Amino acid sequence: MTSSPPSPQHPCRPAAPVTSAGFSQAPSSRGHHPARTLTSRRLRARRRDGRDARDGRRGAAAPAAVWGLVLAGILSNIGAAGAGAQTTPPAVERSSHGHVDVTVTRAPEKRLDFEVIVPATLDQVWQAFTTVDGLITWLTPAAKVELRLGGAWEAGFPGAKPGGGTILSFLPGEMLALAAMAPEAFPTVRRERTQAVFHFAAVDAAHTRVRLAQIGWQTGEEWDRAFAYLAKGNAELLESLHHRFASGPIDWQALLAASPPAHH
Repeated sequence: MTSSPPSPQHPCRPAAPVTSAGFSQAPSSRGHHPARTLTSRRLRARRRDGRDARDGRRGAAAPAAVWGLVLAGILSNIGAAGAGAQTTPPAVERSSHGHVDVTVTRAPEKRLDFEVIVPATLDQVWQAFTTVDGLITWLTPAAKVELRLGGAWEAGFPGAKPGGGTILSFLPGEMLALAAMAPEAFPTVRRERTQAVFHFAAVDAAHTRVRLAQIGWQTGEEWDRAFAYLAKGNAELLESLHHRFASGPIDWQALLAASPPAHH
């Protein structure tokens, strides 16, 4: 230990050495010096007061820090709940796609509903749905229709498996029900099938209302994706039916010639 500098109180007298503990040490023949005892008491009192003050400050700061974290957590949860409310789709959602009204029902039971008023007679629309010559004017270049229970109702496209389904039941001019096949991108849904039920009703002598209800949805990630896909796909289907009578039949030869070749 190095020697101590002169004492500020007594410039000519060396200051007593200072130990690492911080107490003043003065020589004493009996081991106890009044000055040492007094100084020790004062230092202990100061240290105790200092600890009390520091503990008081820490005690005041700790609740503030804790409550800051709690408040941050509450605000974070509120924000997450708000974000969830914004991103979670509603149980029932209505929209329009061109001339088609769309209702997507997610709860309590999943279903898709579509409605369009077609500028054609009831007989014209029924023929467009239930004959090969009718389907190729608006839906597919390669149709297969067997209007009987268990018969095929299929739309084919080059390079792809057919879409459509199997006829479950029908009432001429009124209803056509299919065990519907999903696109190939949804193999489980395609295998298990849903039910697509078309209803036809005359609005007047020149217009027909067509309704489609698609039911029989199961749970699972693939089913959810197919549900979202067909909410748009079936709206496109009925919009194509409307376009056929509003603007004329599709020229598949010209359309396919203009389409880029498929890459496999």
